[in-house]
Formats: sequence, structure tokens, C-alpha cells
Amino acid sequence: QLLNKLAKVVVLKNGDTLEYALGQRISNYKARKVVSHGGADAGYRSQILRFPDERLSIIVLTNDGSLNADEKAYFIADIFLNNIETIDTKKPIRNTKKSEVIATKQTLKKYEGKFELQPGFVMEFHEEEGQLFITATGQGTLPLETIQEKQFKIRRISALITFIENDYGDFDELVFDHNGQKSAGKRIQFHMDSSKLQMYTGFYYSPELKTSYELLVEKGILVAKHQRQENTILSPLGDHRFSGNTWFFGTFVFEFENNVIKAFRVDSDRVENLVFNKINYNPAF
Repeated sequence: QLLNKLAKVVVLKNGDTLEYALGQRISNYKARKVVSHGGADAGYRSQILRFPDERLSIIVLTNDGSLNADEKAYFIADIFLNNIETIDTKKPIRNTKKSEVIATKQTLKKYEGKFELQPGFVMEFHEEEGQLFITATGQGTLPLETIQEKQFKIRRISALITFIENDYGDFDELVFDHNGQKSAGKRIQFHMDSSKLQMYTGFYYSPELKTSYELLVEKGILVAKHQRQENTILSPLGDHRFSGNTWFFGTFVFEFENNVIKAFRVDSDRVENLVFNKINYNPAF
């Protein structure tokens, strides 16, 4: 009874069904049932996949914050699933992988940039070695599978991203479809020159976290630096609003007092209104 309850997925009031159950995700991968859950904190990453019908389990644990545990786990799964035999029939499992549609590097470059789905939630796309990647607010970076020239799939969460072409051949809008729930996103086209970015530089301290960050401009880009974390690139969303490209920093909003910056607040998928007060001294980094 307990195992059945843990595997019961969530049904919303409007009838939509989510993949998430009680502490685990129930989904399908290459026509096979998979039970999974990942985790990330500080420099640690983890993922566990279970394919109950194949009696196959894969666990990835790492203390390297740059490693994509999800991608590594599914890569290992591909090796086994394309070679193992079924328990009952002893017949080889047919490879169900679909042939991937190829999009040219020039085409993928048209989709690069940042799109805001809702205030504070930003999706950034970049092309690398002929493949499109996505980095979302508070999330890691994931590869996208090409379904059609303008449509891509995030296979880890079974979500579709469709870019909308305008009359001038540009792509300034997209539709994010996750389990039938569609959200529209618009390209962020706000620009801020280096001279204006300088006003945000300095040291900022969080009394709650008891840690500080230095903000400075490098090659025309506002960067947040910490002695124990990777640099966070801050991209302007509007006046005094920025988005960060690391999983732990989502949206920065700067606050003023008498036309002078006194602090910034950070929102991400797991925290709201985390305050960093501007300080006037330079701690040793």
C-alpha cells in the first residue's frame, strides 16, 4: 500500500496530471516506465533512475557542481537499455530511439537569447557544437532534442518548446508546453551599456546568509563574484532588474534610497526576497 501511494501521481483540480508523485517522478523514457528523482545543493549533484520493468536502477552521485547528473544517468541508461534483454521473454529490446531531426548551426543561432515566461522566470538558449541548450532560472543547463526546425523537446521533463517566427523572419516569442500546460514567452531585448552598469558595482552583504558578493563590470557585462561559487552573469531585464545565469540566482531587483542603491533582492525557484545590502568596504577575497 505504501509503495502504491508513493507512485500515485498528482492530479490537479482542473484535471491535469503531473508526473510528480510523493517524493518521486513517474514518467516514461523511450517507451519504458521510469521512476526517478534528482537533487542539487551547493557543489553536490545526484540522480536516481529506476526502470522497474527491466529491473534496472542507476544512481549518480557527485561532488562536482559542474556535472549534469541527469544527463549522465540517462546516458548510462541508454547503454543498458539498448543492449539488455527483457526478463520474461529473453528477446532483445528494440531500440525505440527516434532519428533526430538535424537543424543547421545557422538556424540554431537564431534562437539564441533570453526569453521571459513570467516575471523572474527566464529561459536562455545557446548553440554549442550544432546543438541547442537551455538554461532556466534556478535550473541547470540541459540539451534540447530537435523535433522540427522550430520545435524542441526537453526529454528529461517531457516538455516542448516551439519558437514563433514573425513577419521579418525573427524569433521573438516561444510557447512552452509541459504536460499540456502552455506558457508564452517573449524575447528580452532590453540593453544597458557599460557606463550605466557601473552604478550597480560594489560589495553586497546578506545578513541572512552571512556572505558577500562583489558586483563588477567585465567586458561590458555585469558579473556577481563569490570566493566559493562560480561567477554569475547578470543580464538586464529592465530598469534595475537583472536575471542571473546560475541555478542559485534567479532575478535581481535593486532598491534605492535617496537615488542611491541601498540593496538588491534575489528571487529564485526556492527563495524569495533574499536581501543583500550594499556595503562600503572591500573584504578580502
